[in-house]
Amino acid sequence: MGEYEMSLQNIFIKPVGRNIEGVIQAQDSKHIWQELDEFVITKETHSLLNKFVESYNSYVEGDPSAAGRNGVWISGFFGSGKSHFLKILSLLVDNQPIEHAGMQKYPLDFFTAKISDALELSAVKKMVSQPADVILLNIENHANTRTDSNSNILEVLWNQFNGKVGLCGTFPEVAEFERLMQRDGVYVRFCEEYLTEHAESWASARDKFHFRAPKIAATYSKLSGANFDGASLSTMVKSQLQITADNFCKIVCSYLDSQGKNQRLVYFLDEIGQFIGGDTQRLLQLQTIVESLGSATGGRAMVVVTSQQAIDEIVETQTKIERDAFSRITGRFATRLSLTSSNVNEVIQKRLLDKTQVAANDLTQVYAVDGDILKSKVLFRDNAQEYPSITSAAQFADYFPFMPYQIRLIQHTFEGIRKHAAAGAHLAHGERSLLSAFQGALKSGLNNLSLSSIIPLYEFFPSIQSWLESNIAATIKHAESNSALTDPDFDINLLKILFMVRYVDQFKANVNNLAVLFLDNIHQDMVVLKERLVASLERLEAQSLISKSGEVYKFLTNEEQDISRQINQLNPAENEISKALIELVVDGGLNEVSNKGKFEYSNKKIFEYEFQVDGQAATSSNRNLDFKINFITERDREKFSLYQQNSIATLAQDGEITLVLAEGGWLRELHNYVKTNKFISERALAILDERSKSIIRSKQDDNQTRKQKLVAGFKEAIRAAQCWINGRVVNLATSDIKQIIAQICEYYIDNNYSNLQLIAKPYPDPVEVSIRNLLQHGFDDLIGAADVKSLNPKAYSEVESYLQMQKTIGQRVNLTGLINRFERKPFGWQEQQTAALLGEMYLNNGINLVYKNQIVAKENIPSKLFAKREWADIYLEVKEATPQELLNNVGKLYHELFKQIGNTLESALQSDYLKQLKHWQEQIQEWRQSASAVSFPLDNGLSVGLTTLEALGNNQDNILPRVWDKHGELKQLAKIMEQTTSSFMPQLNLWRQLSDNLTKFKSELNFFANTELLKQDFSELNNIHQNKDLAKLPQVKRLIHQLSTAYTQELINFRHKVIQQLDSGVAKISAELDLVNASADERNQALLALNKYTRDEINEAVNFAKLAGIERNLTLMIDEQIDDIHQQVEAKAKLASLNNSNLSTPAAAPRKIRRITARNYVGKTYLETTADVDNYLSKLRHELIAAIAADNRVEIN
Repeated sequence: MGEYEMSLQNIFIKPVGRNIEGVIQAQDSKHIWQELDEFVITKETHSLLNKFVESYNSYVEGDPSAAGRNGVWISGFFGSGKSHFLKILSLLVDNQPIEHAGMQKYPLDFFTAKISDALELSAVKKMVSQPADVILLNIENHANTRTDSNSNILEVLWNQFNGKVGLCGTFPEVAEFERLMQRDGVYVRFCEEYLTEHAESWASARDKFHFRAPKIAATYSKLSGANFDGASLSTMVKSQLQITADNFCKIVCSYLDSQGKNQRLVYFLDEIGQFIGGDTQRLLQLQTIVESLGSATGGRAMVVVTSQQAIDEIVETQTKIERDAFSRITGRFATRLSLTSSNVNEVIQKRLLDKTQVAANDLTQVYAVDGDILKSKVLFRDNAQEYPSITSAAQFADYFPFMPYQIRLIQHTFEGIRKHAAAGAHLAHGERSLLSAFQGALKSGLNNLSLSSIIPLYEFFPSIQSWLESNIAATIKHAESNSALTDPDFDINLLKILFMVRYVDQFKANVNNLAVLFLDNIHQDMVVLKERLVASLERLEAQSLISKSGEVYKFLTNEEQDISRQINQLNPAENEISKALIELVVDGGLNEVSNKGKFEYSNKKIFEYEFQVDGQAATSSNRNLDFKINFITERDREKFSLYQQNSIATLAQDGEITLVLAEGGWLRELHNYVKTNKFISERALAILDERSKSIIRSKQDDNQTRKQKLVAGFKEAIRAAQCWINGRVVNLATSDIKQIIAQICEYYIDNNYSNLQLIAKPYPDPVEVSIRNLLQHGFDDLIGAADVKSLNPKAYSEVESYLQMQKTIGQRVNLTGLINRFERKPFGWQEQQTAALLGEMYLNNGINLVYKNQIVAKENIPSKLFAKREWADIYLEVKEATPQELLNNVGKLYHELFKQIGNTLESALQSDYLKQLKHWQEQIQEWRQSASAVSFPLDNGLSVGLTTLEALGNNQDNILPRVWDKHGELKQLAKIMEQTTSSFMPQLNLWRQLSDNLTKFKSELNFFANTELLKQDFSELNNIHQNKDLAKLPQVKRLIHQLSTAYTQELINFRHKVIQQLDSGVAKISAELDLVNASADERNQALLALNKYTRDEINEAVNFAKLAGIERNLTLMIDEQIDDIHQQVEAKAKLASLNNSNLSTPAAAPRKIRRITARNYVGKTYLETTADVDNYLSKLRHELIAAIAADNRVEIN
């Protein structure tokens, strides 16, 4: 490897110092031979070239679709080589001969060796063989500023086309004047005459047309026979042409037609995207021109453009309405070619960094030894994906002496400088190249290289130095003579690097990342380098050449330096620093992670606290705080030192947690933050120039970022803080801020509120509702057990003992005093939980509440216990205990009354009595209600018992003494309740059956045939009901059964009779119809009425009333039908008589029917003697003879 140490340029295949035209300009023909010769067909450009050739060759004459795909859009990032690629394509399509050093070649000749695939080469040759006029230009360089920008694209294309065909390329109207002379056949003579008359060629004069108008008019007048002066000729020329896309396309189409059917016109337009920018009118005009050219020429006129953005990205930036308007442009540019960074990498490697095989082998050995060291050093923080490290020996050899990240970073540097207008016109107009930048860096560092060398980023600065605006260059120039920069070369190189990455958003200029950019050798000591960097950064910052926001450093322009100096000169007061430090607590989110100073302990107790910084409250609050969390910083040097030395005997304060924050640079950054805010608020309004205002806005933004970093630094200091509680250091087992706050709160509470755990089962919220339910229903409803005094018996005992002690010493206790006592250490009970204990104590008959000298009634206890505003006026009165003898007596009585063991706990026994007595009261009322509904005679003993129960009331206070006072009445009531419980429901059910059957049979008795027995059973049932004779209730079932059986049989008999009546009626009507010789229709009509009743309907009749109705209706219907038959016969006879016709004599009408009911002639209920029989028969015979005499037929019922 030694042979390369002195002359490393020999490791490259091509001379490093050769002239490489880094910037490829559209109109530059000087270096065409080199451009074609050194053009690298990378994997990417190989694919894109094939795609372009395929698109170009796809044109077929007469193909209508060709008109719609005449655009090619080439996109690529800043410096990606798209301009070079565009020019190469234009040279290939044009394929004009090129001469160099006595040789001549065509562009196609350069590609025969570069394209190995025969089919692909054949396609390129086919493209080249087609005749084409090629126009290559950077459109921004040719934009005509004399007209509206909306017509710039059209004018440029028009002028370039005119120039291509030999006409005036400056003014379209002059070119049209030339076409006029060509059509008139005088153009050649005009050019000759003008040169003769004015000693100036027409080619020179036409570009000054409006200045030469008088001379031009004179020559033209001679040839045309017209009489023009300068003014009239100018007017005529201008009037000949309107600059529109349609007119332009007509001219182009006419030209192509004149050159032959296969002639093509191809525009190659560089940087169209930069020219369009955000101008929607220009984008719309481009769309119109491409569309019009395609349509007018059938696709023979093509437009190939380059842009940093893909066409879809440009359209996507427009509004919704504009995107709809531009929807066609994406279709016009159907062929889209995109150059990526991989293409640049390959071009730089092959044109500049291609190594000899020996050198590649040596570099591979270097990487085998030092590769891991290199990878560990070339490692960015926060930018790992954007700027990756070296990955292999082959990559190291390919890129040496550069690193792969540098290509992308330099690209981003170029883009950033251009976007932020920190460069002059050269960079803005595209005169830049990544290739030339790398060549320049390589040439400047070549003499000092070894095989372990890396070219640092500052070596690229000379490649952009000539492009910079004067103020940037001046800043660095002045810094070179600044005596305060004691490591001048290093400091200036660092300043250059900071400028280069100033506008690279993807790069974070922190110490670690800057060290990577400074790395110039694999074996460089990174620790020493970083120390040197930090010292240099401090010097640059002190001179206001750079600024710092958090961990990130930024280059400052002259204007920015001036403002930074003004900021640094400010000296904020201590209270301003304190205020800002407190903001870190509030705005930094500590209030949020701490639930705004509230900590919920495991038993739902809420402890309230506040943050302090160096003893100053972070938030103003009137709350009663349980403790404080004080952050001690380096600003309080005395306390900070004492805590650091563990000398805290005089510092410990009750109710305070101390966090001694770790030392760090964040406090220095806090001063910068305060200074910047102070400058913005006090001086920024007086600054009027826009440049300075923009810098101040940037400072404001930077300060917001600084604040975020400060918050992060403050939190990091908390994570590393030393925590003191009760005079000892507490180790925290977490790095999560929220958990840190929770842990120190919990530790403090555990060690200062030892009796807090006595509230083991807090009442759920809302506690007042829970206590209200407790006082109404006792513990049984609350927890399913009645024999308890409290949910928290130990806490209950504490309160009970305290009240007894205060009573013993004669001290009155109000609610405020008691609740405050148990809220403080060592208890820490919530106010509502202490109030709940008093509710339990009231339930247990242990206390009374006295408000304004009046004992509070039970129903008002909950509202008073939880009415905090009245606590000071509510006093607690300890009640005397109930005598044990009374408790024993009522306990035994409970067992006797309810057959259950009485509870030994007084409050539970009270609650049980209330429940049982209430149950008795409800049961009696229920019985009375049920009995009243059916007029059931209820025993009056229950009414007396109900009166007793109502007298006892439902107030738990003194219920046990009141129960004992009435124990005799209650014993008697217990017996009545027991008897009634066993007999009431059976008797009530029988009584309901009795009432229901009486109601049912009462309306049916008149229909019975055999009524005596039935009436007798009914009468007995009715007597039991009316007399309320409960003693005879057992007979009710038998009587109802007898009555129901007889009733059912009578109903069957009656139903059979009605069916017989139906059958008899049908027979009678049929007989009458036979007598009158009725027709079939007459028979059907007569019998139709009886179909209303069927046997099923009769059988389904459930009572006598229904059947009796059917019987009556059948009798009437039969009689009516027979009468109708007779009337019809009589009517026919009368009609025949009146008509005196020869028709046959109708049948005689049957004699009328007389119905005689035999029983009507009996005269008494029973026939008892022969005289009774004779009398009955005599009357019946008389009626029968009378009927026959009246010419009636008789029917006996």
